[in-house]
Amino acid sequence: MVARMAGFRHDATGRSTRRLADRRQAARLNPPKEPWVFIPFSLMESLAFRSLSINARRALDRLIVENGRHNRLENGELRVSARQFHEWGVTKDCLTPDTRELEEKELLVTTPGEVTGALRPPNIFRLNFFGTLEKPATNEWRKWTGQQWPSTPPGQNIIDVPKTRDGNTPPSRTRTSRKGRALSLKLGMGNAEK
Repeated sequence: MVARMAGFRHDATGRSTRRLADRRQAARLNPPKEPWVFIPFSLMESLAFRSLSINARRALDRLIVENGRHNRLENGELRVSARQFHEWGVTKDCLTPDTRELEEKELLVTTPGEVTGALRPPNIFRLNFFGTLEKPATNEWRKWTGQQWPSTPPGQNIIDVPKTRDGNTPPSRTRTSRKGRALSLKLGMGNAEK
């Protein structure tokens, strides 16, 4: 019995013709002559990935693109300057907190670059969910079980009603809806009183 390659048409001898058996399969293949990146569902569904701030996600995307530009061969030796992050949409004042957030969630390892002149060199990055030439992916992000970013300090409820100067809860205010009905709302709560 001849083993058949799934998804391709076969000739009378059972050999693959390298033509797709179904036109719909062409849409499921990689884009032709277009670079692409593999990110596992387990990473995308993880709390570490889903709780990233928008600027940390932009920084991570920039590092993924830089890894792809080097044919995924230089992970652990990725160098991205602050200017390159800024061109990607990561603001200058958010760059350090964003890389720290990625390190905290164990998606990234950062080492300082070597100083050779008067200018500070870019850091050297390694993405933990991609392997290097020496070793496979470490997937350290699986260990992260921290809080959502940014976290609410313990003991504080974000729905607390603000207090007045004398320490009492302010009275309800009444405002008019678009249809002219009076709505009575408690400040900070957003729930209509009856």
